[in-house]
Amino acid sequence: MWAKHMLIKGKEVLEHEVKEYLKDKLNNVSKWELK
Repeated sequence: MWAKHMLIKGKEVLEHEVKEYLKDKLNNVSKWELK
């Protein structure tokens, strides 16, 4: 039970990290293209 909970939690954290990373990359790309 605990291991499964940690797995789900880890997945959520990972998804959040990926979204933040992609958002950051997209911001950098749009800034670069506006120049």
